[in-house]
Amino acid sequence: MKESGQEMKELSSNEFTILVERLKTKEMTMTLMNEVKKASPALYQALVGERDVFMSRAMDTVTSSLSSLIMFPSLSEGGVEMISVVGLGHVDGIGSELMTMGWSKFSPANCS
Repeated sequence: MKESGQEMKELSSNEFTILVERLKTKEMTMTLMNEVKKASPALYQALVGERDVFMSRAMDTVTSSLSSLIMFPSLSEGGVEMISVVGLGHVDGIGSELMTMGWSKFSPANCS
């Protein structure tokens, strides 16, 4: 099979498994995200950038609401800690958005 002048070969089950496992790493995900951003900035913005902004705003809204509750006065003193599970391709964008919203601490500790 040929596509764009390049020879395409079918992957074996083992080769496919290896490829999928490599794509699960932060390094490979960031490489892929950067390639998409370079190749089609509009596509990247639609698929990744807009979601980063949406998720960041939602996180900020939730933590703001929690810290203002009377039931938890200690939350307003030390702030609110939040654990979120997001795709690797969104970690950096969400972190950047949260920092622009005034978050002083963003720790993607368990991202690999």
